[in-house]
Amino acid sequence: MPAQFSWTPEGKQFLNRLEELSNPQQVSFPELFTPSFIQSYTQFPSFELMLEASGFSVESAEDSLASPETEWDQFISQTTQFSNWQEMQKTAAAELMKKKLGLD
Repeated sequence: MPAQFSWTPEGKQFLNRLEELSNPQQVSFPELFTPSFIQSYTQFPSFELMLEASGFSVESAEDSLASPETEWDQFISQTTQFSNWQEMQKTAAAELMKKKLGLD
């Protein structure tokens, strides 16, 4: 006889959030790099001010890919707690996932 299992309401909510996050999504820079994230890991109060200080113009993901990667990575390593842009993005994405799953 198979074991019977029932989810608590909290467990069901977690599974629903997990299912929602399993679908591919686009995330905007403001959603990914919240003021609290930027203030925790950089010397800037907001992502917009960080971009302004960098001298790079990033209006979209395509713009960020067009920026000279080594110069942008150097700026990131000098002004944040990250060694490069990829590390910063991964950390921000992980924190966003935790928040959306209710694990923060």
